[in-house]
Amino acid sequence: MKLLCFFLFPFCLTAQKEAVRQEIEQINRAYGQMTELRTEIDYIMYATHTPGAKQIDRQHAVLSRKGDSYHYQIGEIETLTTPSYKIAADHEDKALTFDKVRNPSERSETQFGLDMETALEACDSVSLSEPTPGTRKITLEIALPDLERVELYFDPKTHLMQKVILFYREEEEWEENKPATQARMELIYQKQDAHPVFAKDLFSIDRFVRKIDNGGFTPAPRFKNYAFINQTNIQ
Repeated sequence: MKLLCFFLFPFCLTAQKEAVRQEIEQINRAYGQMTELRTEIDYIMYATHTPGAKQIDRQHAVLSRKGDSYHYQIGEIETLTTPSYKIAADHEDKALTFDKVRNPSERSETQFGLDMETALEACDSVSLSEPTPGTRKITLEIALPDLERVELYFDPKTHLMQKVILFYREEEEWEENKPATQARMELIYQKQDAHPVFAKDLFSIDRFVRKIDNGGFTPAPRFKNYAFINQTNIQ
């Protein structure tokens, strides 16, 4: 943080951080109160920070929650986390990873909301504004190696997310024979259904693995040709 000769500045920054922290807590509280939820998110990567930049990648993701179980799918990657187990299936590389949940934080309680404590502590500045009616915006200027700014957009009444924009610090070559640029990623929350109808087996580990007589596990029939990485016995 740059040294400033205004005694008011540290107080203002602390007050702004506290206001932002309270908003983030309300966002997490709003999502935490929903025992079932299905959210669709578009991940869009742009070559530069500036509006109107060329879109270089786009992925659609679906994040679902039922009680303490979470299912996530983006492209060819699918994950399931239950209170006891976590599973990752790579449908492109035909690999299935299976492990126990070893820490309660691995259950992904904050996937719908925000785990921003580290970002807040690294902030050079924070601000809270309402750019349009029905939208509140948090801006975090961050001193992290990979990020320089994060913008969060949410509904001030429901505290449900609308959009997140990540402004990357490092420059990369996104196009051949073009100079390296700083990219930005936009996460657009398209649909958020608090009363979803899920497939019957969406949150069942039996869809991925089956228990065998010796107490171990083997891939379910649809994954029989996948490389199976069973980490449940690793201490």
